[in-house]
Amino acid sequence: MIIGAMKCGTTTLADALKAHPAVSFCRVKEPEFFSKHSDWRSGLADYHALFDQREGALYAEASTGHTFYPHFNRGLWNDLFEYNPALKFIYLVRDPVDRIVSHYMHIYERGFTNASLEEAVRTIPMMLNNTRYHAQVLPFIERFGRDRVLILDFHDLVNDRRERPCDASRPRRIASGFGKRSPVGVNAHSWRSLSWGRIGRRP
Repeated sequence: MIIGAMKCGTTTLADALKAHPAVSFCRVKEPEFFSKHSDWRSGLADYHALFDQREGALYAEASTGHTFYPHFNRGLWNDLFEYNPALKFIYLVRDPVDRIVSHYMHIYERGFTNASLEEAVRTIPMMLNNTRYHAQVLPFIERFGRDRVLILDFHDLVNDRRERPCDASRPRRIASGFGKRSPVGVNAHSWRSLSWGRIGRRP
């Protein structure tokens, strides 16, 4: 699962994963099934129907609402662990100020706010809360283990696509960072060093 952060390249990564023949990517880019549905257990059939079922496929989706704490499901990681304790997560980060500005432009251009950037930062809690990367990702690490949470830097992702566009469109190396111990926080693993081999298959 790509769990965020919002405006940190999740769409770019999702598009790259969709292009890989081993991946069955959710047909809805951000289903937010676990983040916005309190009665998720009764709707699992509908959720699973969003994926093409293939033998041996890696199932993936991207829901940035997974790291909107405390605005969405406050027990999300526990629900996800109940659903599948073998899940693995990818969390993208970028310069915090750049993320905030991009978030502001996103909501301003869509008419969700007429406030200035400065006012939006002061009055819209999500602007800062979504940028508290450590606080957002730590519950996933504590619940699932550090080896199941891969943290990527937005600029590593973008730069690699510029330098090797053919490779980036079919990423064969996406998760060797799983299992590497390193400080929890804004902690980037190079996109080039990642490997497909260790992404978990859904039972």
